[in-house]
Amino acid sequence: MVIPVKSSTKEKIVAPVKEESTGHEKEMPTQKKLTPYQGKRRAFGHFYCEECDKEWTSANSWANCYQICRDCDTCVYPYKQLKLQKGDGDKKKRKPHRTDLCQRCIETHSCCWLMDWPRKKS
Repeated sequence: MVIPVKSSTKEKIVAPVKEESTGHEKEMPTQKKLTPYQGKRRAFGHFYCEECDKEWTSANSWANCYQICRDCDTCVYPYKQLKLQKGDGDKKKRKPHRTDLCQRCIETHSCCWLMDWPRKKS
């Protein structure tokens, strides 16, 4: 199954142009920044699908990772990401994480929020 990848920002994603090399430079792998947050931990992401005009939030948002819109199956990157805040402790309010719609879960074949451990000690 091929899923079209769309960024929720207005900018177009363009493949980098390869410059002539003199052979003396050390090539550094560079990854395109597809999301506002570039850290290693989860963030609270705000998503907007331009295809079907749907908006959602997720506490399982990662740097350079999309989530699939559950209405139209389009890959959507978050347009805004914030540092996670401690909740009120009521885990009954938490919705189950849809691992079938999360790029990180799909690629690692496991639930992404379990990979966010160990937590830093306060």
